[in-house]
Amino acid sequence: DNDLDFGVNMSVGTWVKLDSVGVSDMIVGKGSSYYLTVGSTTLGCDAEKFGFTSWAGSSWDCASSQTAPNTGEWYHVIGTSDGTDIRIYINGQLEATTTKGNPPASATFLVLGGNPTSSWSLPGVVDETFVTAELLTAAQISQIYESGRRALIANGTNTLSGSSNTVQAVGAVALSY
Repeated sequence: DNDLDFGVNMSVGTWVKLDSVGVSDMIVGKGSSYYLTVGSTTLGCDAEKFGFTSWAGSSWDCASSQTAPNTGEWYHVIGTSDGTDIRIYINGQLEATTTKGNPPASATFLVLGGNPTSSWSLPGVVDETFVTAELLTAAQISQIYESGRRALIANGTNTLSGSSNTVQAVGAVALSY
């Protein structure tokens, strides 16, 4: 359905820890609209990098991170769209901007940890996932990251506070409203 289609402004993000880095690992996204990914070269992103990708009508546009993820480490990944540009932030820092309009409406469902209609899955876990119609600022993104980072440090076990709500993302979970 068209829930979670936001028009011009949007932000999507999560904490992710990978067990391995593959090809076309879907973190979170919505059909023919937008995805946070790892290594999704088929969607225009760089191999072995995080990406925020948006459908451009005939192809995908991607803002690919500079960061190549290591397995077993938590990363905070946020993609934003303001109707003109898409951006990807890793651990509170802007890493790439690509000129692109806003992600289009899509009648498909939101996916977390993969895409149930394909072989694209995520070998790892996600936590604190969100999608919002708000265009988060760089300062807000940094503040969200720092709050989560402090929780990781305070816990001392490389897990987020409240980690009982982490999603083991080997395979796909379709979220529908």
